[in-house]
Amino acid sequence: MQSDGGESAAGNAAVDGHKPVTANTKYRRYSIMKKTLKNHPYAQCYVCINDDNSVDFISYRTRVITIQIINNRRFIECTGTYSMTTIKQIGWFLKEYAPDLCYYDMKRIVYKGVTEM
Repeated sequence: MQSDGGESAAGNAAVDGHKPVTANTKYRRYSIMKKTLKNHPYAQCYVCINDDNSVDFISYRTRVITIQIINNRRFIECTGTYSMTTIKQIGWFLKEYAPDLCYYDMKRIVYKGVTEM
């Protein structure tokens, strides 16, 4: 499922001239590195590091979470929790890339578009 395009408290406002990446953004991002999760290298999920320094978490072939840091502010978009397997994978991803967050943080912001956390 795709984000419904709703805005969070941070909205989709530009931050010092940079707009957080969303599914609706016209800017084309390019993946410069594809990595497996360190503790789960054989799981059917991976992480894409993009040319704009954003990080996408992909489960099977679905983009689940995007994290982007702009001027020391972290913006996150979660497009869904999908299945029990994906829920486990979200926990693994967050432990590695955003250890201060947990699955319940993602559940709270799912479908809300880009949210500053």
